[in-house]
Amino acid sequence: MLKAKSTDLSAVARFLAIAGGSPVQASVLAESTKAPEAVRIVLRAAVDAGSLADPAFAAALADNDIVGAFVEAIRPESVFARMLLDGGLARMPLRTSAAVVAADATAYVVGEGMPIPISAMALSGRMLEQQKAAGMVVVTNELVRSVSPAARSLLDGSLKAAVSFALDAKFIDLITDGITPLPASGVTAAAALSDLRELLDIVNINAGGSLYWVMPAGVANAAATLASPYGELAFPAMSPVGGEILNLPALVSDAVPSDRVLLIDASGIGGEIEAVTVEASGEASIQMDSAPNSPPNAATVMRSLWQENKIAILGRAAFGAEPLRDNAVAILSDIAWSA
Repeated sequence: MLKAKSTDLSAVARFLAIAGGSPVQASVLAESTKAPEAVRIVLRAAVDAGSLADPAFAAALADNDIVGAFVEAIRPESVFARMLLDGGLARMPLRTSAAVVAADATAYVVGEGMPIPISAMALSGRMLEQQKAAGMVVVTNELVRSVSPAARSLLDGSLKAAVSFALDAKFIDLITDGITPLPASGVTAAAALSDLRELLDIVNINAGGSLYWVMPAGVANAAATLASPYGELAFPAMSPVGGEILNLPALVSDAVPSDRVLLIDASGIGGEIEAVTVEASGEASIQMDSAPNSPPNAATVMRSLWQENKIAILGRAAFGAEPLRDNAVAILSDIAWSA
């Protein structure tokens, strides 16, 4: 079995970019430059390079988990990937109905010769709808063609960051839809602990949960430096880039609004990543904006990649996420913690 590396998917994207999006030309380039075998196998495929969405393509690459290596690599950056690979999320196939236990059967202690009470489980049907998270990176032709390790590392990091942010933004949106946040009661350490206790009372209702705090960088900074009037840190295991709060993992994500903390019981959320695909083109006109007009209007400024000697690399993740119970997520808002 070939051992795929975390940089292999970005290498596929790089060869596609140099080849102008042609899988055939990309394969020739990869063979001539002695690219890693995992990359060459992907580019030899007679279907779109880098895609595991097609079952026939996935079968051909059963021993070449190039996408799995990519997902593992974005684990430190993506909340969704972290929870999935930790085994916290309930993994479910996409587009498949599943029966979810809404209420467990009850067991009883029965005395000798006494009748055994009867109980039943309550089931509800859920399905993971396929979602697409897409991130685009625009780079110069010179960067793509550079053999410098620094240039390749920059391209790899940019692709991973783009896919990670898009993945988390949609994941957070899906699991928080319809949830009313609880406003913070104060700015002190005592108020923070009281507010977090409220979130725990909502989410942590059964033994065996898989709990995570998720917050933006600004709230992580406040949590890491929050202290009591005596100078003791409220959360000594917390840092500005993550750590632990109340002995539970605390993750930092730009996908969370600036004044909020989420408490997520991942075991109460179904999720799966089905495929990650890459495409490249240098012959398109695009709007260089993080919030592009849809559809374009008279004021939209379109820029030609070909004219500007640039290439757009598009990464897409096909995934799904669905709360399996109503209280799997709680939100604290209006946070302004200070010492």
